[in-house]
Amino acid sequence: MSFFTRVSLGDLCLVALAALCVWSILPVGGPDLAGMPLPGYSCSNPQSSKVDVVDSLQELCSLRVRPDHGAGGYKREAFGNGWADLDHDGCDTRAEILARDLDRPRFDDSSPCRLVGGHFVDPYTGTATDFVRPPGNAVQIDHVVALGDAWASGANEWTTEQRLKYANDPRVLVAADGQANQDKGRLAADGWLPANQAYRCAYARQQINIKYRWGLSVTAQERAALLQALARC
Repeated sequence: MSFFTRVSLGDLCLVALAALCVWSILPVGGPDLAGMPLPGYSCSNPQSSKVDVVDSLQELCSLRVRPDHGAGGYKREAFGNGWADLDHDGCDTRAEILARDLDRPRFDDSSPCRLVGGHFVDPYTGTATDFVRPPGNAVQIDHVVALGDAWASGANEWTTEQRLKYANDPRVLVAADGQANQDKGRLAADGWLPANQAYRCAYARQQINIKYRWGLSVTAQERAALLQALARC
């Protein structure tokens, strides 16, 4: 056997071995691109090529990271007793959010603020429902950054007036499936995200903007969960 023949056979063996190694780590049917890890974001360099994410990323990275769970002692009454009518138009905040978030809402002729029907697509679950009577607890008004989370994040230091304004701020609120709202409770993003994955980007961005506008803090785990959500936008 000549020198060149030995080299050629050696090269072929190396090529075959390399091909076998690559084949062994790929799933059957080719690489699963959808399951590959996403490029992560980091607050050490809060940049993104996605124009609609970069503002959220920079807002998130400007938030104070607190070292613990935050202030305890939360009570709903600290944010006012139920829904208020801060704009004095005769309808409380709940009625106004239902009118905003439902499609084709219908109201009682004798009581203009009382919703009696409409079409609702829940952003948290993606399910659609037609109402031919008042929705009751089937549709609830959720504070996107929950009142308990806001309290732990800094609202405990606010005045009563500030907390009342926060609890009735339309940019903090969204109509949502009642059970999903109950499941969420006081949890932050590291404990709960909407089941409807198509809505998680919008939800994360809204949470970030609320905390940014209201000067609220996050935990390290919460910030990591929000960074991951932004990476999937």
